[in-house]
Amino acid sequence: MKNLVIVISSNNKNKLREYKEIFEPYKNVIIKSLSEMNIDVDPIENGNTFQENSLIKANAVTNLTDEYVIADDSGLEILALDNFPGIHSSRFMKGHTYQEKCQAIFDMLKDKKRDAQFHCVITLAKHKEKPIFFEGIVPGHISDIFTGTSGFGYDPIFIPDGFTKTYAELGEEEKNKISHRAKASEKLIDYLKTNKLI
Repeated sequence: MKNLVIVISSNNKNKLREYKEIFEPYKNVIIKSLSEMNIDVDPIENGNTFQENSLIKANAVTNLTDEYVIADDSGLEILALDNFPGIHSSRFMKGHTYQEKCQAIFDMLKDKKRDAQFHCVITLAKHKEKPIFFEGIVPGHISDIFTGTSGFGYDPIFIPDGFTKTYAELGEEEKNKISHRAKASEKLIDYLKTNKLI
């Protein structure tokens, strides 16, 4: 089977590392970063949904390469806050640390229910081909304290259903089996297998 080069449309090193780990079992898949492809883009994510923002990021790169491109948009949705921060997860309180952002969320949730979910939409795109979308959702709740050292972003305050630990306490290997990105990636991998690309 010939090699499949996939360019990750993100400058987030943590996200790139997660994709490399997810595709590690598939020896014909070569994950490339934007810098490895000499692509310098920073598209404006002005969509109203995870899918729209994911597509914006994919299109910014498919115009610059003939390889397959993966882009995703994901975030934390807190039900009692009308799914906030949602698509604004990374831009909420820009310039502040995630510990400060999480403390602000704790303050907003005072006397409110803590049900939440992590939501991810992956776009698989190629120049002049119709993009395909894969969605992953992990329900859970917001913890009472900021805890754990693994992962990134809001991982230290999100406890997935069926667990007693936050994403950040579970560790990268365990998180990558159950995360929203992992669930969306499973559907992506099934598609690639069905089409004999991996």
